[in-house]
Amino acid sequence: MSTTRTHFTFRVDTWTPDGESIVEHVAGVEDYRVALATFLAACQRWPGTPITLRQGARLIEDNSQTVTERGVDLPSLLRERVGSLHKNFRRKFQAVTEEVRRGQTRR
Repeated sequence: MSTTRTHFTFRVDTWTPDGESIVEHVAGVEDYRVALATFLAACQRWPGTPITLRQGARLIEDNSQTVTERGVDLPSLLRERVGSLHKNFRRKFQAVTEEVRRGQTRR
């Protein structure tokens, strides 16, 4: 018998216009990239609606700044964020690979 998960690392929510209350819990997701893509898709689906991406109490994204102040094209923002994640991962991977090659592994 499988169990239904109710708690996830990341959550996407829509809020009342004043930002005081959650209107709808849009998604609960474990993977950051999937969570960010879900957030950006929700922003496109409901333009002008306050939407957040959070990790617990930590606010990761808030479309009130992303959409209204910066006027960002959401697909471009997604490509930029994913590209940035990939560059950071690659840089860290190369550093660890170099340490392993030198025999300086961290423990």
